[in-house]
Amino acid sequence: MYESYKSISKKVTLKDVKELFKENEKTWSDFIRLDGQTIISNGCSVHVSCDLDSSVVFRTREKRHSECLQYIMNCLEFGLDTKIWNEEVLMEVNTLYETI
Repeated sequence: MYESYKSISKKVTLKDVKELFKENEKTWSDFIRLDGQTIISNGCSVHVSCDLDSSVVFRTREKRHSECLQYIMNCLEFGLDTKIWNEEVLMEVNTLYETI
């Protein structure tokens, strides 16, 4: 089963992700890389899926609290200056907010 993650602070496009990896290619290449639309780090992979101009969704089969997934998400959050949340958790928070 896939877990999905989205940026909640701002719109992040595939172009933004590609530019981030291009800018950090020399310093990140040994630890994290972008192969097409898949981010790979230490055997962990996250697929970047998107529609034309909409914000990307990061999809993975990795467990939510795995170290390699956390590393990828931390790199994305820091590099893109955004906060990325699990969609399931985000829906739970929205539901809780609506009931208050």
